[in-house]
Amino acid sequence: MKTKKTPDYILQLVKDKGMFYSKADFRTDLEIVAHVSVMDRNEQVDSLKKRNAESGEALRKSNLETRILNVKITDLNHHKEALELKVANLESLVEKMKVSVEGKCPTCGNIEKEYKRGVYSRIAEGLIMLSRKSKEGEFLHCSKFITNSSDFAKLAFWGLVEEMPKDENDITKRTSGLWSITQKGRDFVNNKKTIQKYIHLKNNKLIKFSGLEVGIKDCLGEKFNYEQIMTNI
Repeated sequence: MKTKKTPDYILQLVKDKGMFYSKADFRTDLEIVAHVSVMDRNEQVDSLKKRNAESGEALRKSNLETRILNVKITDLNHHKEALELKVANLESLVEKMKVSVEGKCPTCGNIEKEYKRGVYSRIAEGLIMLSRKSKEGEFLHCSKFITNSSDFAKLAFWGLVEEMPKDENDITKRTSGLWSITQKGRDFVNNKKTIQKYIHLKNNKLIKFSGLEVGIKDCLGEKFNYEQIMTNI
C-alpha cells in the first residue's frame, strides 16, 4: 500500500511550533486548514478581495498621512526661510549700526571723519583785508583778498562772513565766490569780539565748537603784527 504524503502546510505548522506544539494546538490548526481547504472558489476570491480592500484602505490612509506630513514639512520650510530672512535683515541692520558707530555712513558706506578747524594767520589776514576793502553789505570776489578760499569759507561757521548764493542757471561754477563780512566779523577784526578757537565738522556740517575764546590777535599769531596790518591796508 502506497503511503499518502503529508501536506506541506502541515509539515510547516509542525516545523514552526517545534517541540512545544501540543496536540490541542495541532488539532485547532488542522480545523482551520480544513475550513480554508473546503472553501469554494468564490469564497476564496471574496476573502482575497476583502483582504485587498483592507490593504488598499490602509494604503490610502498612509498616503493621506504622508501628504499631510509633506504639507507640514513645506510649511515648516517656509517658516524657516522667513526666519532666516528676518535674521539676515537683523544682521544687516547690526552691521549698519556698527559701521555707523565706527564713523561710516550707513547709507553709502563712506567714512564720516570729524575734522577740527581753527582760524590761522592767513585766514585772519584775509578777513582783515575783506573788512578794509569792502563797504557794509558789499560782496567781493575771494580772489581780491585771499588765496585759499576753501579755508576762508569756514569763517561762515563762526558767523564772521557770508557768501552770496550762486546763480542756479550757471552750471560752470560750484559757488559764487563772492563774500561779505558780517557785523560780527567787523567787530572781531576790530578786536571787539572773540570766538571759540575751534569748530568740528563732519561732511562739511558743523558739529560743535571747542577751545578757549580767542581774538583776532591770537589768530594772527607772532607771524603778523596786528597794528601794522590795520595801518597799511
